[in-house]
Amino acid sequence: MTVKDKTLQCYDCDSEFTFTAAEQEQFLSMGYTNSPKRCISCRQKRKARQAGKLQPNSRNTGNYAGNTRKEMFSA
Repeated sequence: MTVKDKTLQCYDCDSEFTFTAAEQEQFLSMGYTNSPKRCISCRQKRKARQAGKLQPNSRNTGNYAGNTRKEMFSA
């Protein structure tokens, strides 16, 4: 399959960016089926924002504070 450079429009900043053939091949090799929605600088900004957000604990209880314990009351 031959891939060619594509010109795409960034979802965040509306600027045009080139999705090169080499990048497309890399995306395909990683199993991605869609083209990127964001330019490189907006992708980096988004990753930085996402890294700063609190993540839920491993039990998926929605407890974003991590080690907080529930208060126990006598019955």
